[in-house]
Amino acid sequence: MNTTFLIAGREISTRIRSKSFLITTLVMVLIFAAAGLAPKLISSLAPSGPETLAVASSELESAVAPLASDDLSITALSSSQAVEDAVESNAASAGLVVEAGKTVLYTNRDTSSELVPQITALIQSAAQTSALEAAGVDVPELNATVAAAAPVVQLVGTAPVNTVLTIVSFFISLLLFMQLLTYGGTVAQGVVEEKQSRVVEILLSTVSSRQLLVGKVVGIGAVGLMQLALLLVAGVAAASTAGYIAFDGDILRIAALCVAWFIPGYLFYAFAYAGAGAVVSRVEEIGQSTTVLTMFIMISYFAAVFGMQDITAAWIPIVSMIPPFSAILMPMAIAAGVATSWQIVMSLVLLVLATIGMSLLGARIYERSILRMGSRVRWREALSARS
Repeated sequence: MNTTFLIAGREISTRIRSKSFLITTLVMVLIFAAAGLAPKLISSLAPSGPETLAVASSELESAVAPLASDDLSITALSSSQAVEDAVESNAASAGLVVEAGKTVLYTNRDTSSELVPQITALIQSAAQTSALEAAGVDVPELNATVAAAAPVVQLVGTAPVNTVLTIVSFFISLLLFMQLLTYGGTVAQGVVEEKQSRVVEILLSTVSSRQLLVGKVVGIGAVGLMQLALLLVAGVAAASTAGYIAFDGDILRIAALCVAWFIPGYLFYAFAYAGAGAVVSRVEEIGQSTTVLTMFIMISYFAAVFGMQDITAAWIPIVSMIPPFSAILMPMAIAAGVATSWQIVMSLVLLVLATIGMSLLGARIYERSILRMGSRVRWREALSARS
């Protein structure tokens, strides 16, 4: 066990000191921080301050008075032409006049998309009220009757999905996808580099193949876990600073879940990538031997992207229980609140069992292929050959 930890420590020390790791981590941290702050920065560049609605008569001012707020001021001007000129010169965001018995609403590029339907609804409501009063209808009594007829809304079944948590859950799936693909490939590359340089022959003269494999997987995984934690901290801190998420128990639970779920997911793919790397002798051949594994990770990510179209779809918690897709999909399903307790437990149990099985299979392929140089070792030979 001490030997395994020494190998893991060597992997950690070597990789975290490399310029490529430091530069990549710094760039990714900046990207995640920027992604959290970007909407706030973009909105800060937009014109600020309240909108102004110009009207040409006191009657129109009274009609749109309910719209007055800190974000919208209503100003009465002397004539219709003055209102049109104010809107054209951007002195007002919109203008309301009556010309030839017809109400006209002037807009410009600064007019918000919500303002036009709000003004239209108020003008129509005022016209309706006037018509009803002219017909002798008691408008207050009519309004009370209509309000009393409104149905009582009662939620049946599951609660609505939290949009913010759904978006956060998707970014978690994206982050896990990146880490699994990156560090799974790193394990395969490390195995092949040691094999190609024949360093592995020297190492195996002092340690067992399983100690070397487990130490490499644990060491690289620890580096990936540290980077994952840094990216989570950067993203959550930036989004919290911008005010898009609240740094509360839900976010902490989701972040902890992301880190915890990375461990069995990474171990599953790491041992698989190690076995796939051991059957080839050159770095250039890694892509061919790891194609299937990469496809599984890609399919899991595309399933997450497709699931974002309807996070409440029935297939999401079901597929999220199936390894190895659960490594990416289940954290997203939990964060979005669409997975039940038994589904979470079942997914974790199946993923752990699959990880144990893959570790045994990957170790078997590794120890029976790592010293075989030259042409690529066939899978059948790697599984059936005797050490």
